[in-house]
Amino acid sequence: MKKKVKEPKLIKFVGAIVQDKQGRILVSQRSLNSKMYPGHWQVPGGKIEKGENCLKALKREVKEETNLEIISAGLPLKLLHNSNVLIYPVKTKGRPKAMEQKKLNAAWIYIKPNELKKMLIIPALAELLKQNKALLIETLNQKTIWIATNNPNKKQELAEFFGSFGITIKTLQDLKEKIDIAETGQSFQKNALIKAQELARIVHEPCLGEDSGFCLATFKNWPGIYSARAKGNLTDKEFNRLILAAMKERKNRQCSLVSSLAYVDPQNKIKKTFLSSVKGQVSLRVVGKHGFGYDPIFYFPSLKKTFAQISSQVKNQISPRAQCLNKFLRWWKKEMN
Repeated sequence: MKKKVKEPKLIKFVGAIVQDKQGRILVSQRSLNSKMYPGHWQVPGGKIEKGENCLKALKREVKEETNLEIISAGLPLKLLHNSNVLIYPVKTKGRPKAMEQKKLNAAWIYIKPNELKKMLIIPALAELLKQNKALLIETLNQKTIWIATNNPNKKQELAEFFGSFGITIKTLQDLKEKIDIAETGQSFQKNALIKAQELARIVHEPCLGEDSGFCLATFKNWPGIYSARAKGNLTDKEFNRLILAAMKERKNRQCSLVSSLAYVDPQNKIKKTFLSSVKGQVSLRVVGKHGFGYDPIFYFPSLKKTFAQISSQVKNQISPRAQCLNKFLRWWKKEMN
């Protein structure tokens, strides 16, 4: 019977599982005379010093050991053999100090999880990879997308859309410090790009920016890019009634909803924008209880209903925002492959 390797009891020890886009995990092999796990393959980590919390210690240890800077960390995963050891799935920027396998105790290499299992490995780490492989891949392979919006209605709509693809979203509301991004562009695309770039600068991750508006043909596409700002302190309902009053004597009731989406990946220096629009008519009155913004006065002729009369499931198939999102997903899948 093979003798089980007994692990030393560590007090408040943290480690990081760093994974690249190919699903490989960054590991090192400790030297034979190392006090912690001698001769075993291990992820970056170390003890928590006085006055530190887990994440602060993790960032310091990973920086010291690998020269990698942690930009985000997932929920901690406990090693089954030692309740005092926490390992986080993390995303980093930069490159490790060394990528060669030859120098023990100083070399860091990327290796696939199944290859790692074949080597002399800490039993608890092997078990962790086995139990949480799906979770690690989901956490580290871009299954969460940041979107630059403070609008709770947009957040709910976007969450429903991305949720159907197994993707969760984070918005400006998830930042520790609340920010408002100035929309200084002269087009929907420029504003969407400004939002995505500013959020990406803060979180150091790929981000989406979205800008949308309501365009009245008879008023030279006003309010257009000023759709959110034109309302001032008025509620959506009050502003919609103001528009209906202004349209009362107008014969041309044509209008359109426009949406633009921008994707920014700061690490790979990728910028991509998408634009979609849907034509309709201004309704004679406020109709419907669904949706938000201009939905109650945007009449969609083919359905003979306003956008506020249709369900979110239907809206997420025909709205300009949904069209932009579908364009993005088709492009994104090609880009990721």
